[in-house]
Amino acid sequence: MKWLVALLVVGAGAGCLGPQVTDSPATLVLPAGATLPSVEDDAALAEQLAANDGVSDLIRRETAFANGSVVHAWDFGPAPPFAAPLYILVAPDATGTLTRIPIHPTVIEAMPGDAGYSPYWAPYYVQTTDAYAGELLTSVEAIDEAVTRGLVMRPVAQTFAINCPATASSVRLEVDDEGDVIAPPSQFFYRGMTVPYFDFGPMPLVAGSSPGERARYRLHRVGEDPLDEPVRGVDMTGDGDIEDTNDIYAGNGDPHAVTPHARTIDLTIPASVASIDTNHDETRATVIDAKQLFAPDPTMLVVAIQSSDELHDRPLQRTAGGL
Repeated sequence: MKWLVALLVVGAGAGCLGPQVTDSPATLVLPAGATLPSVEDDAALAEQLAANDGVSDLIRRETAFANGSVVHAWDFGPAPPFAAPLYILVAPDATGTLTRIPIHPTVIEAMPGDAGYSPYWAPYYVQTTDAYAGELLTSVEAIDEAVTRGLVMRPVAQTFAINCPATASSVRLEVDDEGDVIAPPSQFFYRGMTVPYFDFGPMPLVAGSSPGERARYRLHRVGEDPLDEPVRGVDMTGDGDIEDTNDIYAGNGDPHAVTPHARTIDLTIPASVASIDTNHDETRATVIDAKQLFAPDPTMLVVAIQSSDELHDRPLQRTAGGL
């Protein structure tokens, strides 16, 4: 408060401060219903978000296979091997179970382009107290202030993660074969502003902060490009799009139970192996399960294996026509 004392002394001599001086401290906690600007209202932050969200304005939906079934996946670009902290306001429901306060967005401290950003988030629950009256905590600093004022309890780490990549509001996600798209449906609170994002729901969290990883096997016949229409730029199945692949995701195929953190592993297979191109059908191929590729009872020979150093956020679609 030394700076305030100095101002008071100067003001007394100049005769101009008087009743304008107040002892009420500035607050980072905003009243219920307050309106926040978007980061995209700031030209520099808008450019940072668009340049670093890792995607184009249209994210195509690709067909692939997992556990013997057809799945659909999106590629949100390279992702780091850690989950960043995210804060969720919760309150006990009638049964005493902590439940998210739905009208209060989750709070982050890093967006694309910031050090420490990840599309994967390790949640902390911030439980409200009886003193809480709908105030908005729009930054980590605001949460600290709310703890001091007794509006909320200290954040408590959870044992799961969620996949919520932040993107520019102009990004559209393709969700079906008809080309229907959706915009980012949700908003984070970020340093007193809002940031758009897509919510792909829970995912495993390893050792408290790691998303783990899964294999995305990309098949090649000997001497050929990948069995992957987006890579080839060719409609191999004759269905009028270039979004089909013979990619195979390791794991059980349940998008709720597996990590989206995928490492691409290129596998060379014999030229005789039938795939989506020979069947002219993105749902039919000889190899549709990772268990077919390797011991103890492989149905084919893998001629060569090459693993990529880069891991991408590649969530599988959970809901038809949606995320």
